[in-house]
Amino acid sequence: MANIEVAGLSKEEIEEHEEGLKLLAEAYQNVHLKLWPSRIQEFYEVALNEIEKSGLDQGEKGKALAASICTAISLYMGGKSFYLPASSGLKQAIQDLRIAKDFTGFNYPELAKKYRVSEMTIRTSLKRQKALMTEVRKGGR
Repeated sequence: MANIEVAGLSKEEIEEHEEGLKLLAEAYQNVHLKLWPSRIQEFYEVALNEIEKSGLDQGEKGKALAASICTAISLYMGGKSFYLPASSGLKQAIQDLRIAKDFTGFNYPELAKKYRVSEMTIRTSLKRQKALMTEVRKGGR
């Protein structure tokens, strides 16, 4: 695993854990997923769905990749309390980017109509996008 400390485990402990999961998966086929807590099962379903949508799914390889992703998340985040934000922040970031791409410098009213928001919202969106791009250029985020 990259340079991430995983739940305070050594590399050997992680490999041992992964090997144990492989054995469990081989012994019980897909039944082992039912043994996972329901939240990890949900992560698995989301990961598998995204793998299939991407065209990377090669049957059992796609399932193994989804299970591996869930295992990594469990190893890294397991036992920690964390907040997983709703997609509204992501939707806002995407809309900000679209507005910035459509902005010509003088088309506030047209953008407000297109995105069904006020001109002030367009200005705020452009301000957020400008701040983000400044941060990116400075090497942040």
